[in-house]
Amino acid sequence: MGRIFTLLIGVALTSIALAIPYLGGAEQVIITVVSLSAVPLLAPPVVGFFSKRITSGTLWLTMLISVPIAVAAKYTLTAGQLFVGVPFLGQLAEWAQSNSRTLDVITGVLIPIGLLLFLHLLSVREAPGWLRVEHHTEQARRHTQPKASELPARVLTAAVVFCAVLLTGLAATASTDRLLLGVSAGVLMIVSALIYHGQKR
Repeated sequence: MGRIFTLLIGVALTSIALAIPYLGGAEQVIITVVSLSAVPLLAPPVVGFFSKRITSGTLWLTMLISVPIAVAAKYTLTAGQLFVGVPFLGQLAEWAQSNSRTLDVITGVLIPIGLLLFLHLLSVREAPGWLRVEHHTEQARRHTQPKASELPARVLTAAVVFCAVLLTGLAATASTDRLLLGVSAGVLMIVSALIYHGQKR
């Protein structure tokens, strides 16, 4: 299965690369892809932080509905004279050609978020992932936290002290900027002392 997906991704990327000159250049392609897919990809995880009903299926459904709508709207409604003379679609195409940025906002932002809110209201049960997170959180609260290792703090303290010693040596032998080097060495020594003190608390 992994090889099949790798092959499909390779074919898709190669096709897009070959089509870039016909799509307005790399910059236009990147802007279009980001504007059409950013919100459908990012909105479900963000909404999932606040909603107990958002599942992984909601993510896929949002993408499968929102992205085709956005692509179809961008490359059909704004495509020249495609809908000239067609009732309603003709007027909609004229509006889309005159308000392409507004169309991007509607298809790339409002539709995915509206779909997420609709799916949230449609679902009546809490997502299994949310229940697992609550279960693990409750377990973590019941168990005492293990004591953190002191080794990272010791390594950091030694490194800061070493830098302070180097700066002290430079301050003693330099012909200029001795004050700056000395102050920097003193600050590093204070930082190392604070780290060491915090480690012992």
